[in-house]
Amino acid sequence: MQLLHEYWGLLLIVALMFGLLFPPLLMKGNAAVKQLTPDAARLLIEQQGAIVLDVRSGVELATGRLPGAMHIPLGELENRLAELEAWRDKPVVVNCQMGGRSLSACQLLKKHGFSDIYNLKGGIAAWRQASLPVQR
Repeated sequence: MQLLHEYWGLLLIVALMFGLLFPPLLMKGNAAVKQLTPDAARLLIEQQGAIVLDVRSGVELATGRLPGAMHIPLGELENRLAELEAWRDKPVVVNCQMGGRSLSACQLLKKHGFSDIYNLKGGIAAWRQASLPVQR
C-alpha cells in the first residue's frame, strides 16, 4: 500500500497513457472495414458486380435507393444472413443514410465470415451529393 502512495503520480501517468492507447486498439475492428467514396462504390458495382445492401428502414427506403440495392434493415440482418449467402466471398457494398448503421452491418457481416465487405462512406446522402442515380 505504501508503494501506491509513493508512486501515485507515476501510476496516474501510466493509466493515462494506457487510456490514450487502448481505445485505438479497440477501434481496429472498424479499421478492417473498407470505406468507399460514392464514385469508388459506383466503379466497384459496375466493374466487379458488387451487390448493394441497404440497411435503412422501410420509411427511409421509400425516399430512394441505390440502383438494384437489396433491402434488409439493420435490425433484421443477423436473422436474414441466409439471403446473402451467395455473396459470402463476393463484393458487398453496404449503405444506410449517413454511413453509421452500414458500418455496424459491415462488422456483423465480417463476424459471420463475409470477406469482401465495403461501407459506403457518407451513405446515400453522399451518393446523392455526388449526383449519382437513385432508384425509386
